[in-house]
Amino acid sequence: MLIFFIWLCLCALVGVAASKYDRSGIGWFFLACLITPLLAIIIDWGLGKPYVAPKADPLAAMTKIKPEPEAPRITAAIKSAWRIANPH
Repeated sequence: MLIFFIWLCLCALVGVAASKYDRSGIGWFFLACLITPLLAIIIDWGLGKPYVAPKADPLAAMTKIKPEPEAPRITAAIKSAWRIANPH
């Protein structure tokens, strides 16, 4: 009976360790119950942390200081050239 209790405790530790790696703790608990907890923890640690793509911050683009656009100066130059070419 003591061996069964120790086996379940080790399986629970595998589940806790798997949940720290963002995996299903209950799934790894049952996997450790089916195979040995030692083998399950070796597989879990061997897989490493799962890749998570970095999320883009939508406010980051708005908070950056942008240079002054040159459109007003270009627009003024076009208007003055238009006045010179088409005097009414």
